[in-house]
Amino acid sequence: MRASFDDFHFPRKIRYARGEGADSYYEDTFDAARFRAELLEPFARGEPIRTRIFDHVRDVPIDEPAVRPPAGAVLVVDGIWLHKPVLREAFDLTIWLAIDRQVALERAIVRDSASMGGVDQARERYAARYFPGETRYLEEVDPESIADLVVDTS
Repeated sequence: MRASFDDFHFPRKIRYARGEGADSYYEDTFDAARFRAELLEPFARGEPIRTRIFDHVRDVPIDEPAVRPPAGAVLVVDGIWLHKPVLREAFDLTIWLAIDRQVALERAIVRDSASMGGVDQARERYAARYFPGETRYLEEVDPESIADLVVDTS
């Protein structure tokens, strides 16, 4: 089974309640408690799980019923911040996708410029919010040093 941390965002009013800065991005973007309670913990017990709870693009909850994982199922989860202490011990195996920061920025600009109003606006947003938040994560958590496997995606 597959799930993404991106499907466990808080609503926009929570994500931006403290502004658009890096700390808000790092601390207020994802609902880690519900991610654990509705996906990770029930999966570990073999109980029904919800793989998605919120559509952050449309800023609306996703009301899908919980599903029971098949016997012997493996759960593969992707997303940023998954090595934070609040989540780290929930996984049997973690993979860190390493990348040169400049390469990551250029890929992000290509991917997100249309939805952010253009290349210049995307660069500004990454400079003010996303890259500083990611830098904080890299410095505080050092996911590359604790991952079970590191893959260079540069």
